[in-house]
Amino acid sequence: GPFLDPNLNMAAQTPKYDVMVLGASGFTGKYVARTVVNLCPSKGLTFCFAGRDMKRVRRFCTAAIADAVTAGLAEPAIVEVDINNKTRLREVVGMARYVLNCTGPYRYYGEPVVAACVDAGTNYLDISGEPEFIERMALKYDEAAREKGCFVISACGFDSVPADLGAACTADLIVAKGGTPAAVQSFLSLFTTHGRGSAGHYTTYECVVLGMSSVPALRKMRRELTAKEPAVDLKPIGRLPPFQTGRFSRGGSWALPFMGADNAIVRRTQKLMKMRDPKYPHIQYSAYFTIQRLPTLIIYYAIGFVFMIMLLTSFTRKILLAFPRLFTLGMVSHAGPTEEQLAGTTFTMEFEGLGYSSSADRSKHPDIKVNTRIAGAEPGYVATPLLLVHSMLCLEDAHYAGSLKVKGGVLTPAAALHPLGLMKRLERAGVLQFKS
Repeated sequence: GPFLDPNLNMAAQTPKYDVMVLGASGFTGKYVARTVVNLCPSKGLTFCFAGRDMKRVRRFCTAAIADAVTAGLAEPAIVEVDINNKTRLREVVGMARYVLNCTGPYRYYGEPVVAACVDAGTNYLDISGEPEFIERMALKYDEAAREKGCFVISACGFDSVPADLGAACTADLIVAKGGTPAAVQSFLSLFTTHGRGSAGHYTTYECVVLGMSSVPALRKMRRELTAKEPAVDLKPIGRLPPFQTGRFSRGGSWALPFMGADNAIVRRTQKLMKMRDPKYPHIQYSAYFTIQRLPTLIIYYAIGFVFMIMLLTSFTRKILLAFPRLFTLGMVSHAGPTEEQLAGTTFTMEFEGLGYSSSADRSKHPDIKVNTRIAGAEPGYVATPLLLVHSMLCLEDAHYAGSLKVKGGVLTPAAALHPLGLMKRLERAGVLQFKS
């Protein structure tokens, strides 16, 4: 193409940069770019920003570029790439050791990047919360990624690092008490100081709509994945109490099934860990979120009912996507949340772990109970960039220290990074607070 840098060619396979933020001209991408500028130089890592329109990348990354200049760094390089141009995409991802992919919805734009990264042997991390995309990448690229020795790790943002690591840490505490973990439940609560509820950007909303509408495709693809992978026994251990429903009141709030990616990711982690080690103590997992006030609960059920009907046909899905403000009562917009809204939002995720002591009768309810709690900043655009960049740094530190037990593949955050101590790193950096 006309913008090919003559210095780039695929024969020269030594990456020019350590880290590339792809999709840096997106709403979340600009925050990821800024986080990379703030965290990577102290590790001696070089970086660049990539997107299909260099002017737009420069405009979106104004704050990140200003941060770099203020810190006395060279102005970050900006690389032009169109995801639909496979040759150029393969060439560009080969320029970096890590690609942080922020170009959602991933079911439309994710696979070409994964394919190019695996071909180049470049490590790939993203912030997708779309189970159908994530598990399809496992089906199609796991073998090739392991052969190339590169990692493909999706869901490295709020979807689903807190849930995945929280469930693993909670299970670990049961093991530390000499027990066998059986189940973990998580309860997500959002808090705002500005009284207007949490706010979201259109692309995040689009990913949610597409994720929820791809359930039939997900079921079909899971059958293929199950047929391809070694069979593992993930049957429940012992006699578990029934999981909570919407009528359950926890600390005066209502708990409802959480429709995000957490269930799919944590369950996938159980399978990956069990395939790695048949003795791994797997858990049953369920995710909930809490609503504090009855009027909010009624509104939520009303919106949920309309949503379910609108997801049924492609025509009504188009209407859902055309009027995000209407269907979310103003919570989602193309402009996204303001800095004030971001600063005034926090989350907590409480975990309840159940397990059996060695002498316990497993025909009865579990006799060990462990409660843990994770707290963090606004999930979508404050915590997510930090979780993504620290996930990459965790992998890089382990690679540098030679402590990688697994040499690559398509993995979940906990399957790849829990053994490498990601939770401790996030606690030290003040990204998450973990209490047991």
